[in-house]
Order: sequence, then C-alpha cells, then structure tokens
Amino acid sequence: MFHLKQRSTLNIFGLSLILCLILSILTTPKSTAQEAVTNLPPLTTFERVRFYSLTKVDLGDARSRNDRGVYGQGRLVLPDQGVEWIVVPGNPDLTTGLVRIGDQTYANTDGEWRVEDANAYRSEAFLTGFNLVQQLEQLAACAGTITRLGEMDIAEVTTTHYQFQVPQLTVFEVRGQPIPEVDSVGRVSAENTVYKYDVWIDDEGRVHQQNIVEIQKATTATLPNGEQVSIDEREYHTLVTYYDFDDPDITVEAPMN
Repeated sequence: MFHLKQRSTLNIFGLSLILCLILSILTTPKSTAQEAVTNLPPLTTFERVRFYSLTKVDLGDARSRNDRGVYGQGRLVLPDQGVEWIVVPGNPDLTTGLVRIGDQTYANTDGEWRVEDANAYRSEAFLTGFNLVQQLEQLAACAGTITRLGEMDIAEVTTTHYQFQVPQLTVFEVRGQPIPEVDSVGRVSAENTVYKYDVWIDDEGRVHQQNIVEIQKATTATLPNGEQVSIDEREYHTLVTYYDFDDPDITVEAPMN
C-alpha cells in the first residue's frame, strides 16, 4: 500500500532517477543506416512493466523553456492499473503521486491522497502505456512514412529505432480522446499540431523506449463571432523507457493516508 513515508524519500529517488534517465538517454547507436519501411515489426504486448519518464516543454521562447525537465517513475499493470511519481528538480513542493485503478484516479500533491478527476492530471505514461502496442500499431498504420533509423542499445538491450509522424486529430481518435468542436480554438490548434513518434523495439517485438514530441505550429484561430485568437508555437516532449517486462512482483494497490 502507499503510505506518506514514500514522499519523504523522493529527494533520493529524484537524484537516482535523474541518473538512470541520463544513462538511458545517452546511448550510442550501433548503426545509423536509414531506410523507409511500410510498417513497424510485429509488436509483443506485456501484462505489467516498470518505466522511467522525462517530460520537457519548449514554448518557442528560450526564457520559457523547461530545460531541466520533469521526471517520473512508475509501473503499469494492464489493462488499467498504474502508479507514477513525478518530480520537478529543485521544486520538491511540486512532487505529484498518481494512482489509477480502473476508472478511479488518486493524486497526492501535499502528502495526502485524494480522489481526482481522471483528466485533472496529464500523464503521457498512462495515456500511452495501457494500450501501448495497440496504439503504436494503429498510429503507424496512419503514418504516411515510417523510417527505420538503425540499431541502438537501450539498457544493454539491442533495439531498432523507428520514427513516424501523425496529426494530433488522429492521435485523439486512436486514444479515444474527445475531438474538439469545429471552429473552436482547440480544433484549430489540433489541426496545426503533429505528433512525432520515435520507438525502440527489440528482436522480440518489445517496445523498450518511446519518445513522443507534440509539435504545435504558431497560428491564429478565427472564431464564429469573428474574434481572432493567437496560438503560440510549442513542443511537448515525453520520453518513456520501459523495463522489467512481466515481472510478477509488479503490483498496484489503492493508496491510503
């Protein structure tokens, strides 16, 4: 179960997590030959897994760029159970714990667990992880081009790196997220946003890492009443590294204060 003493260990957790993420990111490609392919290789699903995540936001202005990132660590038990602790380096007050069990979502931002609306906190690891294989297969099938970028070791496992792009509206449809109404700011924003996916897949079809970049182009939305709303350029980066596939010790339980 989750107790409050977990929060007191987050400074140590944050430092070790940052080190693990750096080691994961700073991998050396084994080969860099690029080749266009028609689809991803057959993917293998999992029932449970642990993950690290790194999220960075670039608002198109160096003064607004989150260079240090937001770090996460968690675990997933399919089809709908997950835990993630999110740490902002240098800002321990922003540490957030998230637990999802079925349709129930719990959040901890101040040492106390509360039931929250599932949409109150954005967790890319939750949005993608529960249906990782299905989502990637459907999105890759919608991509105009898939590029194989060569081999790379991820945590000492040899993987093949693939890259493709899809429109944000396609991502919404595949994920089952609401589609913004026509002529709304959200709809114009979605129509001018693409998602770039990089995925690293081993010889057994397991996804060891994915990097998702949500790229919003600067544009202007004209509302039905004639009002014009500026939409700023933005990039939202999320890197997730998966490990300990189907470890039987991975479990998720409802938190308690």
